[in-house]
Amino acid sequence: MITLLIALAAVGAPAAAPAATTAQPGSSTRAQAEAFGRLHVPTDVTIASARTMFARTFTASFDASAESLAAEARFPGIRNAALAAGTQALEDGAMREVPALQSQIADLVQARLSAGDLAAVLRFYQQPAVRRLQAAAGTSMPVDAMIAKAKAQPVPSFSAAELVDHAARGAEAAATPADRAAVAAFMATPAGRRFGALMPDLMELVTARTNAMIEGLQPQILAASQAAARDFVRSAGTK
Repeated sequence: MITLLIALAAVGAPAAAPAATTAQPGSSTRAQAEAFGRLHVPTDVTIASARTMFARTFTASFDASAESLAAEARFPGIRNAALAAGTQALEDGAMREVPALQSQIADLVQARLSAGDLAAVLRFYQQPAVRRLQAAAGTSMPVDAMIAKAKAQPVPSFSAAELVDHAARGAEAAATPADRAAVAAFMATPAGRRFGALMPDLMELVTARTNAMIEGLQPQILAASQAAARDFVRSAGTK
């Protein structure tokens, strides 16, 4: 039971996804798989989390740079201009990348689970117990440690094991006896066992795709922030 609990917490959405992501009874296997992809990694929640992480990383990096602080003293407002531009580049890129991840998740679960299994998984994911555990895992992620890694590496990356370790702590701490019973009941079903068997592959897929997104978007975000800073300086010089 603990393995699935950890896996769900580590790679699932940190908040409840909209009901509209749920496939209706009688939907095709592909429709169910796509619904699961959107439920597992909701676009709005994922982008909001990325935006929060970027703001904290940007602020920490800016405050640690004497050159950046000097520029801010000379051109008040340059920090916010660069942050806004970088955030927009991040959001634009994520809007392209997240649907691709959702589609890859759909490919994986469609290949491994039947329509009946997918319907059972979708019902399970909508249980209050699962949503609570996912939320607890999301709030327990080591943001400060992840920021430190981002500052130390040219292109930071995170392993599934790292994320699982931290997410599991939050989920385990928040789990009530009723929550554990709900997860155990699902895992005791044939659909639950088959879903549990593919969770390691799902975790690796989400982690690898997230790392690739970070690597791919970082140059675009940096370029947007730098261009905004240059434009801000030029604009200030004409006043």
